[in-house]
Amino acid sequence: MKADVREILKNAALCVLSLLALWLAWNTWIYEPALSPIAGGHTGGGGMASVLTAAAKPGSGMLSGDAGRASAGFGGADMQVLYLRTAPLLGEAMGSASSPENVSEDQWLSALRGRGVFLDYFSPVPLGALAAWFGTSTAVFSDMEASEMLLTPQNGDDTSFFFRDGATGSYYRSACAVNGVALSQLISEYEPDGSFFAFEHAAVYKNVPPETIIRPGDFSLPEIRASNPLDAENSVRILRAVDMNPYSNARYTEQDGTIVYVDNACTLRIGPGGLVRYSNKSEPGEALWNRLFISDKPDRAAVVEFVRRLADDAMSQLWGDAELYFDRLSELPSGGFRVTFRYVVNGIPVYPEGGKAADAVISGGRITELQLYVRRYETLREETALLPMTQAAALPTRQGGAIVTAYIDEAAGDIEPEWVLR
Repeated sequence: MKADVREILKNAALCVLSLLALWLAWNTWIYEPALSPIAGGHTGGGGMASVLTAAAKPGSGMLSGDAGRASAGFGGADMQVLYLRTAPLLGEAMGSASSPENVSEDQWLSALRGRGVFLDYFSPVPLGALAAWFGTSTAVFSDMEASEMLLTPQNGDDTSFFFRDGATGSYYRSACAVNGVALSQLISEYEPDGSFFAFEHAAVYKNVPPETIIRPGDFSLPEIRASNPLDAENSVRILRAVDMNPYSNARYTEQDGTIVYVDNACTLRIGPGGLVRYSNKSEPGEALWNRLFISDKPDRAAVVEFVRRLADDAMSQLWGDAELYFDRLSELPSGGFRVTFRYVVNGIPVYPEGGKAADAVISGGRITELQLYVRRYETLREETALLPMTQAAALPTRQGGAIVTAYIDEAAGDIEPEWVLR
């Protein structure tokens, strides 16, 4: 009898452990997007986790400790490492944040002077979409956007979450549940490299935003090669992504080589230069009105994620060493949205003359217009020496304009990096 009881208890324990293992596996999979590395430095169709991580990744960052500051980004792999280590903390901060309170610029700069982790995005990111990418949700930020964020450890275990609203330029602070001791430990593991914020030498760097990161030393970045990967086989991928039949006979070729596919009120135009234009002019009640439908009343986060997923389905196998970064979200007078995504290569934004990587208009809860600029970018061994950041940031520019390194893609061929005004 005792042996039977022991056997029953043993089986029960094994059952509990098995269920626990399944629970952990499930939760790990759910949270994976914010933690998983980007294989090979680009999404490259490497799975949902890597794509989400790339879309939410900042352009640069700064760790400030008692011994000094260390920066990351500007084309280096250190930004990827920093982001993968701070993403769990940022996700926790957003998921546990209190209602944000407005703070002054002086309070913002005072926080930057102390210990903390600062993240700078290429463009304002909707906090709702960012929270969703981290596997959490938050209602306290409503329709707010953030272009810069800061986590600062306070006394004991407390941490403050600061951000600058990209739409209004106002500064905000929230309390959050991030462990301040763990954040301080992360900061202490980095060696100072002499980096500083522009406001710390305001007389020299008066024309750039005060939170601009300045890294001393020589500066060089690799060149890249741009090409148009669209051919008949890859065009099939585009058509399927927008839910159109790639083998339909309802198509014709225009004089300039553009192939036009027609499906009732929906058209898709694939240009010879890689520019793709989709349009849905269906009326409510018609058969194709709800093609590429999101929801009756999609929120900002749902809109951003739907367009990101569509662009990834259409182009992730084609863009080579590039990543897809969120670029901009705007509300239209008609009540719809316009959302754009950009190409980034090795942490450096690309500005193609053909337009954004993805540009979508959402009306009536579905995509009515979509433009994709299909490009392939390859990193070359050759590097270009740029003007040091300490000198570039001090050049006379439009006051308040940020300087960034970028690739200007004007045509197929090799592209050198350069400083541009954002």
